[in-house]
Amino acid sequence: MADKKLILFADDDELICDLFTFALDSAGFDIITAHDVKTILQKIEEKKPDIMLLDLTLGDESGVDVLKQMKRTDIPVIMLSGYNMEQLKEEGVTKYQCVKDCLTKPVSPDTVTDKIKEILGLK
Repeated sequence: MADKKLILFADDDELICDLFTFALDSAGFDIITAHDVKTILQKIEEKKPDIMLLDLTLGDESGVDVLKQMKRTDIPVIMLSGYNMEQLKEEGVTKYQCVKDCLTKPVSPDTVTDKIKEILGLK
């Protein structure tokens, strides 16, 4: 990729972040990670990522908290969750226009990479 896209990977599980950082870096993306709502919101404003992968459960916090507090709504978001789509709808995730897709964990790095490329128009 000539113009490397910046991905914010937001998950409270550092092992998951490390796995996806390696896979997405190998696919040609630049990656930054965050593990809590405050840091996620800071990195959105400071780094201006092209897309965000956001876990629904962030320890005692929630990815929905991030969606509610985001000042920038032009960043496409892919939600990651162990919940199924019906449960995500109940959580109210799908009402946010920035949420472009929801992927159920466990999900392979290849699936995530393909979805990122599709949303960013890189396919």
